[in-house]
Amino acid sequence: MLCRVLGRVELPDDVVQALAVTSAARKPAAKPSKTKPVPKIKTPSVSIPKGYVGFVDGTGDLGSVDSWKVQVQMGNSVGRDEPGVGGWGKVGYVFLNPKTKQIVPIARSDEHHAGWDLMHELASKGVVKNLDDWGHVYQHGTHVYDSEDKDFYRKVFQTWLDLGGRDISVEIYRTGSVRTGEKFLGTLTGFIKQKSFVPQKGEIAAPGRDLIGGFEKFAHAVVQTLQNPRGEKAAQKAAEALLAVFPKYRIYQWSTEIQKVETALASGDFQALQDAVLGHDGLKNTIHQELRDAAKDPGAWQGDKVRDIFGDVEAAKKAFDVLGDI
Repeated sequence: MLCRVLGRVELPDDVVQALAVTSAARKPAAKPSKTKPVPKIKTPSVSIPKGYVGFVDGTGDLGSVDSWKVQVQMGNSVGRDEPGVGGWGKVGYVFLNPKTKQIVPIARSDEHHAGWDLMHELASKGVVKNLDDWGHVYQHGTHVYDSEDKDFYRKVFQTWLDLGGRDISVEIYRTGSVRTGEKFLGTLTGFIKQKSFVPQKGEIAAPGRDLIGGFEKFAHAVVQTLQNPRGEKAAQKAAEALLAVFPKYRIYQWSTEIQKVETALASGDFQALQDAVLGHDGLKNTIHQELRDAAKDPGAWQGDKVRDIFGDVEAAKKAFDVLGDI
């Protein structure tokens, strides 16, 4: 066997080769000649303050806000699945200035006190000015926290819509309603057009009108289907339109009954759908009974929410009485 001399020790050739391979493997890998470029963030088409726009990654106007990402600044509201400071998170609140038409989208991880903490921090750095000129919208359905702010928020909501935002639900959430009697549950456009926020006798609120109309259309579709079994699709479409009213106004009060309607729709069973909407324990009768309870006893369980949805409960109850005759 051939050997080579290593110092004073003679080693076989195959051992020398093995040592050479091992030695080469221990050498550090060569550094790449070029570093990987950092992806350039995209910029929305709406106006964002110069000192903040670099923290927003997205395209388009406010109609695309749910797809934007914002770099977390304070991390004062980090949730289970939300990133910390420096990470990129989804948008919840959006601040708008009706005078300048500028916006400041807030990452979910920065939304402590609805994002006002971050706005004060940005104001202290000169990024935004005149905080009294700013109002916020929560993109999945918003609130006006004091009825005294309603005139200002008409301008905020109009700015949101002008910049492409969706016509989402809005509610007067916490007011001096004991004193003024003002309340509202509807959409941004409805809020802007509303002349009085004090419910008028005999007036059914917008969510209630939409629900009553939805039940009417479904009931008529059922009658037509019973006369012509091939018309089941009309009833299905009417049921889908009725269900769309609930998320439109963020109404979750009858979630169990709504789920039954969704299940019946998915099954394609016309009789099951009819029972889920109009049956004894169905969606319509459940709401009708709560209207009866609220009309009889103003302090009834869920009575306040029923009034928020329907306005004049007695007028709404009479409308549901008519539905029973269809």
